[in-house]
Amino acid sequence: MGKFAYAFTQGFLLLYNLQTDNVSIQLGNLTWPDSSFLPHAADVSENLLIVVLGYVGDSSSKYTPCAYLLKISGLNLTVLETWIYTPPTSTSWQASLTNWNADTYSAKYDMSVSINDAESQVLLGIQITNTIVLLNINQTSTTFLLPPQTLSNGKGIGMGKTVDWLDENTSLVLVNTYSLSYVWSASQIFTYNMNTNHNFTVVSIIPNTQQTLAPGIGPILISLVGTQSGVIILLDSQGNYYIILPTPLGDTSDTSTNLVSSNLPCMPGTFSSAFNIQPCSLCPENYSTFGLTGQVSCELCASNAFCPLGAAFGNVSASSLLTSTNQAPAYPLPPQSVQFENILMENMFTISFSSSNRCLLVSPLFWVLISMLLGILIALVMTILKYCATHPLGKKTRRGLKQFFKHFDLIGEGDLWIGGIVSFAILILVIFAYVFSNGYFYRYPIEKISGNATFACDLALSNAQFSTRLMSLMVSPKADELPIFELLNAQLFTLHVDFVNTFFSCTDVTLTQIKDINLPLPISSCNSSDGSLSLAAILPSHGVNLQFLLAGINTIGGIR
Repeated sequence: MGKFAYAFTQGFLLLYNLQTDNVSIQLGNLTWPDSSFLPHAADVSENLLIVVLGYVGDSSSKYTPCAYLLKISGLNLTVLETWIYTPPTSTSWQASLTNWNADTYSAKYDMSVSINDAESQVLLGIQITNTIVLLNINQTSTTFLLPPQTLSNGKGIGMGKTVDWLDENTSLVLVNTYSLSYVWSASQIFTYNMNTNHNFTVVSIIPNTQQTLAPGIGPILISLVGTQSGVIILLDSQGNYYIILPTPLGDTSDTSTNLVSSNLPCMPGTFSSAFNIQPCSLCPENYSTFGLTGQVSCELCASNAFCPLGAAFGNVSASSLLTSTNQAPAYPLPPQSVQFENILMENMFTISFSSSNRCLLVSPLFWVLISMLLGILIALVMTILKYCATHPLGKKTRRGLKQFFKHFDLIGEGDLWIGGIVSFAILILVIFAYVFSNGYFYRYPIEKISGNATFACDLALSNAQFSTRLMSLMVSPKADELPIFELLNAQLFTLHVDFVNTFFSCTDVTLTQIKDINLPLPISSCNSSDGSLSLAAILPSHGVNLQFLLAGINTIGGIR
């Protein structure tokens, strides 16, 4: 139960002790350090410290947001500390604000204050500058600790229309989005975790996909109240209220019901591990709830499973469902030469010293050079045997070699033994030419080619010449080409879509064609199994805009 009632104006300060029924009134010009101070919001701490937020200045120049820290001593109020708002920079849009008519009430000048007794902090909402400010209070010296933490919501009005604390580490901020002419466009409730270096870390935003506004409350929210038990009470511009209750572990607050929220189990792929009003959190990557609802944690997925963020199932096989299909292969490059004689000569009489030894081994010229080196070596041996060998066996060996090579002499028709050595080199060229020609012959057509051209250095060598007659779609086809285009246009195209790792079923999906009006498009087939939803639809035309409508709220791991 409260101990004091208070009222603050520019002209006086009123303090009413509810227990003693005593009233104290102080003149504003004797209490406020700046007599122009216009109070707009205040809050009292458990140790009877008061923070009053308002404006100082005058209408002829400008009004600036200002906060005073006061102490209650008996029935007297004493100002202990002053804080004056400073724009982020001298060139920021807030620095250009004059607030010249702040002395006349306008909703855009509303402010809010909330004190966190556990952490000796005060949260200020200054919606005219679209800013919230976190000030720490030194309980020993009873002063503000500077510099404060500030957070702005861009150029506009509405940030911090109402601020409050859910607990010692969680703050609530009503963020209304108004234009500079104070035209409303959105209302959101931001929940911040202030536990990390007293910075503003967003925990959740209401409304969201899991927590929509109830039909009984309007879209324009003007105030909120948070209780120590975690309850939030919302008030809209029409005077309607809504109560959001915290939920147990594994549930979230369903705000689609009238007046008071209800408990809703977390959907598959999400979990809730705390007693609060927050929406369910998505399972991290490689974790899942395995299709279960109302979970307080997620379990590790199977080793070969497709488990992205928020995976509803942890056993969807990645290898069987996530096969990649390339429907747009690169157009083959034409060979540099299309004459077979040129291609044959290029492959017969070149040696490629690449990083791979394979090109060297398939080069005919390489083996011809090897045979010629062997021929030179044999000729050298024959010369030595002729002039240096005196033993009969040496002379016999030389005569045998001469007869052997003369049998293979194609140049001198059996008269020259040296011609036999050269004939071996020619035979190597002929064999390689045959192998290359035969292999090259079967590299046509390109549609029937399988494997690489192992007979040549270029593994991609093909017996085909490529050309294209692609032309701009803006160019009308010729009369003799028109029938084929009409035939292509008459073909039916079937769209196949898979929603992978999801809890959605066939009854949840509808398909519409987006034109001047949305037209329903029938789904020709649909199958839901193993955590995936597969559907097919015949397209009415080749160029069409489609929209998939999924009823309900569920996660989708991937779309293909």
